[in-house]
Parts: sequence; structure tokens; C-alpha cells
Amino acid sequence: MQQHRRMFRRQEKPRVVRFGECKFVYREIGSGPPLLLVHGLAGSSGWWRHNVPAFKEHFTVYLLDLVGYGSNWAWRPMGIARVANCLAEFIGQLPAGKAHVVGHSMGGQISTHLAGEHPERVDRLVLAAASGMVRSDLLRMMLRLPNTGRYSRLNFMPTLAYDSLRSGPINLLLSALDILSNDVTHALAKIVAPTLLIWGEQDRLVPVEIGQAVHKALQRAWLEVIPQAGHVVMWDQAEAFNRLTLDFLLAPQPERPAPLANAEIREPPPAPPPLPAAQPTA
Repeated sequence: MQQHRRMFRRQEKPRVVRFGECKFVYREIGSGPPLLLVHGLAGSSGWWRHNVPAFKEHFTVYLLDLVGYGSNWAWRPMGIARVANCLAEFIGQLPAGKAHVVGHSMGGQISTHLAGEHPERVDRLVLAAASGMVRSDLLRMMLRLPNTGRYSRLNFMPTLAYDSLRSGPINLLLSALDILSNDVTHALAKIVAPTLLIWGEQDRLVPVEIGQAVHKALQRAWLEVIPQAGHVVMWDQAEAFNRLTLDFLLAPQPERPAPLANAEIREPPPAPPPLPAAQPTA
């Protein structure tokens, strides 16, 4: 784990790219075909810290900070559909003109629009706990946010707190409203890229039932559920997540990854006690 942290600090300094209304702060690491990692709500490129060491051995990894998040500070975030269009422009400027895309949570929702509206830009798609079909009200969703790191190791909590502070309450609120109002139904129907869906079995923010609904809506997809993982599945069970993703992306023909071995799943820390239920007011 210390090795992963040192590796992350040794990445070259972030670059900034602007075109039209689009702005991304990103790092480029490794060599090989391009692979974009798109973070979610309250997140940053730092949430992929335990995945980059495995991915960079096979791919040129592009770690993005979306507008209003991480080191890409802004007064307000861009809308989900607009970000998807900007990602399509970003990929279009790469030598290959297309890339593999891995999106987590809100980043998965953005990646769904990207793959559906710009199929020529996406080679293979991995959606991790994608939020596109969440049906909830804002208050309920915001109350669930503290559970984001419930099944993660304790070392995730400082990252979650730091990135939430960097985003700020206005960005988080506007993005949460966008997540809940944005419809991915039409985008899902247009996705032609082979797609791997990865969910944490203990995800309370975007439950496995959402993954099953996304699976049914796609033409060519596989759903994998990782035990002992919550919403931040790529951190909670990084080894299992990395193996599933690499098996899928590196296969000559897209196919379902081999089943997970028990050795690839580490025991999570004890879950904190649930919050007490709100008491009705008189």
C-alpha cells in the first residue's frame, strides 16, 4: 500500500487541456492503448490510487479530474451530458481517436452517455456502481453519502473527506440534483461497446439491483458482483476489481472474466454501527 502511495506521488504533474467550454485536469501514466478513468461524485483521480499500478502496465492511463472536483476547481460543475460530450472531444484528440473507459458512480453515468452518444470513441466500457438508474429523492441520497466508504479500509476516509471539502457543498448539491434528474435510458439503448458492470455486494448508495437493471438494458454486457465491497468497489476490493477489469480489457475478444478466487477477496474492516433512525418531530 505504501508503494501505491509513492507511485501516485511520483506521477508527473497534472496537465490542463481546454477546448471550448471544456476543461480537464489530467495525468497520463503508463504506455499502451488509452484507458480513461472517470471518477464519481465527491471524488477525484485519487480514488483510483490502488488501480493505476496494475493498469499502467498495459495501458496509457488518463486520470481525469472533472470540472469542480479534485484539482479542477470551479464555482459549479458541468452537467453530466455536457461532460460526456467533452470527454468525446478529449478522446478524439488522442492518437487512436478512441479509448477504453472505466467510470465509477457519477463517472459511470457520464460514461454511459459517452458510449451511447459517441460510440466511435469508446472501445470497451467498464461501469463500476454507475448511478444512471438511481431513483431517489435528494435528501435520501445525501443521507446515504456518508455510507460511501462504509466497507472501505479506514485509510479511505481521509481521501473521502479531503475530496468532499475540495468539491464544496454547492458542487456536491448541483451534481446530486443532476444525477437524479438525468435519464440514461436512451443512452443505454445505443451502447454498442462491450460492457463490463462491476458492483459491490454491500453497496447501499447504488445497490446491486441498479446494476441488474443496467445489465438488462444493454445489448452486450456482463455483470460481476464483488463480495465484501461497498460503493467504492475499486478501492474496497482493489485486487479483485483490477483482475476483473484487466481480464475483460485484455481479452482478444470481449468475454466474461473468469470467476473470482477466494484469495482475491480480502476481509474488510468491521462495519461501523448504523446511524440511528430519525425520530419524528411533534
